[in-house]
Amino acid sequence: MMKYHDLVVATSHCVNTGDVCIAHCLTLLGNGEKELAACAKSVQDVTASCTALRQLAAANSPHVAKLAAVVGDICSDCETECRKHEAKHSVCHDCAEACAQCAKECQKAAA
Repeated sequence: MMKYHDLVVATSHCVNTGDVCIAHCLTLLGNGEKELAACAKSVQDVTASCTALRQLAAANSPHVAKLAAVVGDICSDCETECRKHEAKHSVCHDCAEACAQCAKECQKAAA
């Protein structure tokens, strides 16, 4: 059994949801709506960091705890940014929820 199963699931969900959010943000940015620029940057950090953490967690790397602490902070920051837009954009709501769950799993792994 994989030691970090729940972390792998959470980071995978976060990456998948983040990819959808980035695509949404880019479409709106392309239409001239700049309100989601910070959101897109935040989600880009999440997808990059969660991808790395997911790979380390799947391999039961001894570096998971240290990276999970950082990724948890990145996810929390992204959740905060996405919450600003969730009432208007359901994609942002979904991303915020995924980030919140991932941050919780990161905290467990970092402990």
